[in-house]
Amino acid sequence: MSSLFVLTFMFSTPAFCLGLVNPQWVGLGTRKLSVAVYGVLMVASFVLVGIAAPKPPQPISSGRIASTERPEFSVHLCTERAGAARAPGSNGAVTSNFTC
Repeated sequence: MSSLFVLTFMFSTPAFCLGLVNPQWVGLGTRKLSVAVYGVLMVASFVLVGIAAPKPPQPISSGRIASTERPEFSVHLCTERAGAARAPGSNGAVTSNFTC
């Protein structure tokens, strides 16, 4: 049904414009009558397209509530183990051990 209203709107829009230029092109005698007929037809069909348009499908609920919040995350910091030791054969360089 909405396609009928879309076609009506599509044909009444150019007829409205042509009726403003020369009302005899659209079969009406005066500009006032042309604007009234095709203007009302254009507005009515535009409103009826919105009323008769098919409704969008509703998503099926899976039983879980959709959350708009971001998922939580945790930051794991690496910590240094107690007591830095000298690595054998490293010419006295100090190494530290980190645990993550």
